[in-house]
Amino acid sequence: MKKNLAYLLVMAMTLALFAGCASAAPASSAAPASPAAPAASSAAPEASAAPAESSAEAEPAQESFTIGISSPTSQDAIVVAQAKYLTEEAEKRGWTVHAMNANGDSNKQISDIQTLLTQGIDLLIVTATDPAALSVVLEEVDAEGVLIAGIDRILETGPYDYVVSYDMYGIGVTMATQLVNDGVRGNVVLLGGDDQSVLVPFMLDGFRDVLKPYTDSGEITIVAEQFCKGWSPEQGMLHAETALTANNNDIQGFLCANDNIAAGVVQALTSVGLEGQVYITGQDVEKHAVMRLIDGTQNITLFKDARITAAKTMELAEIYLNGKQDEIADQISTITDSGISRFYLTPVVINKDNYQELIIDSGWLTLD
Repeated sequence: MKKNLAYLLVMAMTLALFAGCASAAPASSAAPASPAAPAASSAAPEASAAPAESSAEAEPAQESFTIGISSPTSQDAIVVAQAKYLTEEAEKRGWTVHAMNANGDSNKQISDIQTLLTQGIDLLIVTATDPAALSVVLEEVDAEGVLIAGIDRILETGPYDYVVSYDMYGIGVTMATQLVNDGVRGNVVLLGGDDQSVLVPFMLDGFRDVLKPYTDSGEITIVAEQFCKGWSPEQGMLHAETALTANNNDIQGFLCANDNIAAGVVQALTSVGLEGQVYITGQDVEKHAVMRLIDGTQNITLFKDARITAAKTMELAEIYLNGKQDEIADQISTITDSGISRFYLTPVVINKDNYQELIIDSGWLTLD
């Protein structure tokens, strides 16, 4: 661990022993996980020494940490929810939280992180506006001995201690599998996210690998493939219009990397009277995407529940801050060449049949 907490605890216990006024209290029990969380938390740090004259056993003390949260934008509902639930999970543990939002500006996010560093944080949790733009400032954070956790968007060579994310290749596989299982054949368009994201190509690989047997047999033809800068609806609409024109509106499916892109595609289809007649995927369960599921103009979206992401991130934070990461080696999904431990979560396919149970009844969104 970057901050030698174990060393400090040992020194404190040694001094207490020489003083002859205290005895070590037992370790505290594990902190409870969020109801939506996939796994139990690790044990909390050892309790502080109890007064010698007290006959009652001392209550175990919870180590206090300061957490910095750097979010990339206020325009993405998932990102905003993530910051909210991360804060709640940290505060459950009695930790101090400082949260900042870059509003889509990489320079502001760099400044935000520098500000958080001055506030004495023990752990920085960051979702990047632009992973490459943050490389230098994250090295500064690392040099100060602060742990760094990433959510989703990272450089594979960054100084992250751990990353909680979704397997982008697996997301591509899930979307494309749903498309072929739902019977789509014919002309298909692949619309990835921003080409600056190092993970988007993996999603496109997932699309292609699932479609390959069908493209080889001639049942499906990939008629266009584009990145969508900023993951924006405007880019989705532009590329959809171009593909529709080039193929005389003869397109049966759009594999869209997220709900924003899907929104633009629906606009393009609506302009030629094809809304609800072409298969469309997305991810993030953006509220208008759920409305499109209900209306039948979008077929699926993938749910990456920010409550689960936050719970898992903070469970890992507790483990890493207490230097116990060796105990969870078997939970790591993959380790990058530069040594970053990735913990993958699994998205859920949401469609017209299950949105009520999984999105409305679970409290993620309300019908109004």
